Amino acid sequence: NLSQVDLFTAHLGNASLSDVDLVGANLMCADFMGANLMGVNLCRTDLFGANLRDANLTCTNLRESKLIEADLTGAHLQGAVYNKGTQFPKGFDPEEECMIKIDDD
Repeated sequence: NLSQVDLFTAHLGNASLSDVDLVGANLMCADFMGANLMGVNLCRTDLFGANLRDANLTCTNLRESKLIEADLTGAHLQGAVYNKGTQFPKGFDPEEECMIKIDDD
């Protein structure tokens, strides 16, 4: 459980963090290039400017997360969940990446 942790600008490229709880963590500008984040709970996480290039984000929880200016090039997002509060980079289409929208009504 790493909820609420501050990993601002951390270098975690190629790290294996599958199934970790990072709810509400500060991951601004962190480097997760090539990391395995499969099944990670990233709900309400700040990923502004994070490098997620080629990261495995399959089945992650991205509800209410801020991904503004994050690099999602080559990221695997199949089955990742998001909601209307999730903020994506400009021009990013979650449906095109086979992500699942959850209605939290």
